[in-house]
Amino acid sequence: AGPRAYRAEQCNALQQPTTTIAEAIIERAKFLVMRENCTTLIDDLAKSISDPLITAHWSGLTGVCEASLRLYITSPLYDQIYLTAVSITVRPEQILVSTRDGGGVLHFGYELAPLRRYICQLLCEHNCTTVHSLAKLNGWTVLQYDSLWKSRSMQAKISVQSPDDRYALRFSSGSD
Repeated sequence: AGPRAYRAEQCNALQQPTTTIAEAIIERAKFLVMRENCTTLIDDLAKSISDPLITAHWSGLTGVCEASLRLYITSPLYDQIYLTAVSITVRPEQILVSTRDGGGVLHFGYELAPLRRYICQLLCEHNCTTVHSLAKLNGWTVLQYDSLWKSRSMQAKISVQSPDDRYALRFSSGSD
């Protein structure tokens, strides 16, 4: 039957549910709680941090127990210079995060504190990368660019020098 020429027994085996209704309800409830917690985390960060701007675009449900969103981090008036984009996939027991720079996929569990720290790290790096892009655009030389992880905080620093070597600026962005 069908394009794969399944036998009747194979068709019946495909129709048998692999999980019970109770398991499916529990899995769906876990997913809804995880999605709500993730939404609250991102909304709280967006409300408490005014620069850079955090925007989340939910793609909708990609499955019964899976949703994805694109998280965009931009700096007001400089959004054309640099944009940080992250894909987040929410599942019942884990959150997957992938960046557009091809850094792989990060796995976060149901605890949202590591996800919060990671987003704060992205904010710090976004600020310094925006300064880096703006400096290069204006002919300034980048002297140093560091990203430091401490036990509970993240610090990103950049030093730039003017084209005529008269001025040197140091910019740092950190989170606690």
